[in-house]
Amino acid sequence: MLPFPVVMIAEYVLMVNIGWVNTYQGVIFPSLTSALRVFLMRQYFTTIPEELEEAAKIDGLSTFQIFYRIVIPLAKPAMAATAIFSFIGVWNSFLWPLLVPQSLHMFTVPLAINFFKGAKGTQIYWNQMTAAEVMAMVPTLIIYAIFERYFTQGIALTGIKR
Repeated sequence: MLPFPVVMIAEYVLMVNIGWVNTYQGVIFPSLTSALRVFLMRQYFTTIPEELEEAAKIDGLSTFQIFYRIVIPLAKPAMAATAIFSFIGVWNSFLWPLLVPQSLHMFTVPLAINFFKGAKGTQIYWNQMTAAEVMAMVPTLIIYAIFERYFTQGIALTGIKR
């Protein structure tokens, strides 16, 4: 549950040691999980009644089959909420993609939008920057539209303790 700037140097040193600086893996892998996402999923899994798992065991399902056929379908709302949070967090990330990629062709959208500032930030091209920011919102809106039916349900149910 540490903020990213606290672990940033350690993660960067790790990326250097395993040779992932200036690679897509170095940008993607460190942001695949977070304590918030793990906590969100854990809270949702605690709301699933144990009676369902016990009934599945009586019916002869293995642990993996119980997880795959019963728990995962019930957890779709929480997984949708987690997917939306993950996508928005990674899509809007500025600091980590500024550190790891060292070539311009690997820069992310927030870094590219930053190029609409002139030298030393003295001249800002507001029209182009605003247009780029509106276009950058489109993928987020598409992801939200895809998962919208699960999103509200997932947020509402993840904090409830039975």
